[in-house]
Amino acid sequence: MSVRRSLIWTSLGQAVLFVSQMASQILVARHLNPYLMGISAIAFSISDFVNLMQAFGLRNFLIRETDLTGAVIATTFTINLIMSLSTSAIVVGLAFGGALTFHEARVGEVLMIVALIPLVMSFELVPGGLLQRNMAFGALATASSAKAIVTSCVSITAVFLGGSYMSISYGALAGALVSAGLTCLMGRRFMHWRIDLSHWRRITRFGLHMLSIGGVANLAVRAVDLIVGRMLGLATLGLFSRASALNNVLWTNIHLVFTKVIFSDMANEMRTKGTIRTPYLNTVNMVTATLWPAFAGMAVLSGPVFYTMYGTNWLAAAPILAIFCVAAMGLSATTMAWEVFVVCERTGEQARIEATRGALTLLNTYVGALFGILGAAAGRVVDAAIAFALYRRRMNELTQTTYGEIMAIYLRNLVLTVAAIVPSAVLMQAHGWSPLTPLVQVAGAIPAGIALWAAAAWTLNKPLAAEMAMIAGKLRKKRKQGTVAA
Repeated sequence: MSVRRSLIWTSLGQAVLFVSQMASQILVARHLNPYLMGISAIAFSISDFVNLMQAFGLRNFLIRETDLTGAVIATTFTINLIMSLSTSAIVVGLAFGGALTFHEARVGEVLMIVALIPLVMSFELVPGGLLQRNMAFGALATASSAKAIVTSCVSITAVFLGGSYMSISYGALAGALVSAGLTCLMGRRFMHWRIDLSHWRRITRFGLHMLSIGGVANLAVRAVDLIVGRMLGLATLGLFSRASALNNVLWTNIHLVFTKVIFSDMANEMRTKGTIRTPYLNTVNMVTATLWPAFAGMAVLSGPVFYTMYGTNWLAAAPILAIFCVAAMGLSATTMAWEVFVVCERTGEQARIEATRGALTLLNTYVGALFGILGAAAGRVVDAAIAFALYRRRMNELTQTTYGEIMAIYLRNLVLTVAAIVPSAVLMQAHGWSPLTPLVQVAGAIPAGIALWAAAAWTLNKPLAAEMAMIAGKLRKKRKQGTVAA
């Protein structure tokens, strides 16, 4: 499957995920107060704190590996299964510790359900990884869409049936079961459930590098939630996690559309051509051209967004969301950092970078939390600046790019961003930045901003303009074909 077709399939899957996530978040948040949401958030944070299975990077090992024999695949499955069983057992144990630490027995109840998820997901590692290696993004999009729909439907149904703080965990478990089942079904030709440890040294070495990279990053993120929950209380954590979840919807549904597909393409480019310069520059351009305006617009409209979606109980989360959006713009400036280091086989080097970054993240979050929830949120902006300082020079070297090329991309996409947010910023300024700004006017400002963004892109960003022209041409061709057929 071509990169463009893969992007289309992945985008369709993410569109379904976006709609499902938004529906679930809105309906669940409107029926649970910040404290009850905080119970669920702290339970998932505790679980993710020990769930390093995904950080071990075994799916990416299957994608990157050049000599992928049956024994290698079987060993990968076996190591993953051992880690999943261990993770589930530890989470069950922490169900009691978490309840005691936060003086809330309901935290343990959520953890008992969440503990089953790593074990369920372990069975989709091999078929999912090999589907992605073979660019079968249609099958992957189907599985992820079904997972999103089931997760949302079960969570919403559970809330209406009185499931309260347990509803999100019920949905997450149901979604995991559906995802694993569909992935195994569609990737049945890749099924390898044989137990084997013959290649454990090589795979474990790769996994430990990934663990020291993704594991440290994951632990830092979850430790931030634990710090906020412990220092500022579960109700405050509920606001913090709701703003974070809404911010992640944009990150997941735009950024991951690019990185999931481009990672496979980069791995193939490195195997065949020995360089990833061209796909990397294209990715930086596309990501910043789309993510920067999206996050900037969300920051400007954070008040009306929270008021419209969640009601007055959640308005205190609006300024937190605005700060998170600024931080996300900074992080997207170093997009594909993880993928570049993996493809270039520099995982040991990145492990050292992430160890430094993780320690600094915890420090600035703790210091920020001393000044309240906005201070804790500002820690993410500091983290984005740290990531840029640690990664930018080395990524230029690995991708054979220059500061001049990267800064030129940043500059023209900054202009696109300013153009996109002008209508919304003018509107919010006219209403004193009130969250009660009329929704009709907000709805009018958004397409106006998109139109200005498209005009600026057409003028300043030739690669993006060429892609837009190609898509428009294909749409016109399909309309003509439909007219002729009629």
